[in-house]
Amino acid sequence: MIERTEASAPFPIDRTELTIGTRNDQYGHTNYKSYPGLFEAGQDAYMAARGQSFDEIESTHDLRSVVPSYKIAIRDDSHQGERVTVETSISKVGKSSFTFGQSMLRGEILIADYSMTVVLIDESGTPRPIPQSIREKLQARPSAEE
Repeated sequence: MIERTEASAPFPIDRTELTIGTRNDQYGHTNYKSYPGLFEAGQDAYMAARGQSFDEIESTHDLRSVVPSYKIAIRDDSHQGERVTVETSISKVGKSSFTFGQSMLRGEILIADYSMTVVLIDESGTPRPIPQSIREKLQARPSAEE
């Protein structure tokens, strides 16, 4: 779960409000396969708030983004049409990879935790170091907070 004390966090925590639009499964709740797509909205918003997208990383630095692993822990049910908050931060930055740490909440109720590792590779598939300019953007506070 993302630590919610922003003052001590090395990376900012962004909050994205969204309405769950995925269909329910036969039990009436959001199917487990839908969660990665729901969390993607928070990842995209986190990157956009820092003037960086995965398409720009590829076009500017000639680096592709691959996801070798992700992990989800579903803690409570969610349903189509519910308003939720996705909290997104960077939990780790390595030499060629970084990891999103995310939580989905309905008010104060934790629905799910999610982590996803992104590795930057060249066109041959070899992991490449994260450029300093990208590292700085990952840590930057969004301009609205400045």
